[in-house]
Amino acid sequence: MRFTTSILLLTYVLCCQSLRLNAAGTAQHIIKEQLTDWVEPDHVHLSLTVVSTQGGKEQIVKADTETYQYKNYESGYIHISCQAQGNQREECTFLTMSFRYKYRCGDGKLKKFSSVSSFSTETATVQFPWSFIAMADHGTSKDSERLLKSMTKEMKRSNPPQLIIHSGDVSYANGDQPIWDDWQHMVNPLASTLPWMIAPGNHEKEHKSNFLAFRHRFSMPYKQSGSTDRNMYYSFDYQNAHFIALNSEDDDIDSDQSDQYNWLQNDLKNIDRQRTPWVFVYFHTPIYCSNSAHYEEGQPMGSVYEDLLFQNSVDVVFSGHVHAYERTQRIYRDEINEKGPVYIINGAGGTSEGLATSWEETPDWSVFRQSEHWGHGLIQIYNGTHMRYQFKEDMHSKIIDEVWITRE
Repeated sequence: MRFTTSILLLTYVLCCQSLRLNAAGTAQHIIKEQLTDWVEPDHVHLSLTVVSTQGGKEQIVKADTETYQYKNYESGYIHISCQAQGNQREECTFLTMSFRYKYRCGDGKLKKFSSVSSFSTETATVQFPWSFIAMADHGTSKDSERLLKSMTKEMKRSNPPQLIIHSGDVSYANGDQPIWDDWQHMVNPLASTLPWMIAPGNHEKEHKSNFLAFRHRFSMPYKQSGSTDRNMYYSFDYQNAHFIALNSEDDDIDSDQSDQYNWLQNDLKNIDRQRTPWVFVYFHTPIYCSNSAHYEEGQPMGSVYEDLLFQNSVDVVFSGHVHAYERTQRIYRDEINEKGPVYIINGAGGTSEGLATSWEETPDWSVFRQSEHWGHGLIQIYNGTHMRYQFKEDMHSKIIDEVWITRE
């Protein structure tokens, strides 16, 4: 299933100030989908979005509404609407592939709308090279803002990134719900035009709230990919790659009988490697890492999930949590293995908690590691066998690590 979802989050009454796009799907069907979400803090009930169609006419799309409450905080109304291409979602308004849409959200009766934003649907055929960004551990600090500007610069490339994968720890609200609004407003210039796919991190737990804000503020494609745990784990196809987001914070992360593990087994089994030869997995707590911070914290997950990733020829595993950067060789069970995944740990997203500068002895499988710079990863896919990965620091967008990754 191939589709694009968007999240639009309203932070001021009658005017969408924070908009977010997401891309999603599974391997079994082809579909284009746009999920539109926005939040109103003062509970004014807006129920419409407007999408500019190919004919230049505006199309009104209805939305479902929900709220959530965290201690003494009550959210605004969160609206979710859906537009899609394909016949899997009859309630959705169909979109066209390879087309750039303009859109806004608001209330048609009151004639109050946000400013116009735009997004591009996925191309009908894969256009090489195509690229995406990988990052984690963001927050709302000055370093977070600078990293965001560095990521935004990528949009000026001749082949700009088509989506972002975020391996957990999003706003660092830690229970202070208005910080979520701050983060959403901060990322709006980029998130309103580029799909932003997020896996949960430990900071999304928010004092044992069971990821309440994360579950309600985002619309990840968990249902569309057969998951039953809202936003916690899901998969999607984009271009010639299959993406899988997992919840490394699952209470049963060390069990091969958990719902997530069983879902992952089924998802991996059904990947069409002819259509999506590349397989990327992302989650928060790393299985491999030689930084002293959170050292070996991912071993419970690795003891169960690593075999599954290896046996199904996953190409790259992205994670965060450790506020530093490290890249491994292809590895399996602590040994360099050309059939294993490359593990990329990048928790250098700008969090106010600072960089983790203490390291253990360098293991043989660790190719490059650093904790002097914040930065993001840029992945460029050139065909079904060759991709280039670059880690760029945030001050000058200088490449400080680069590697070509190939597959048979």
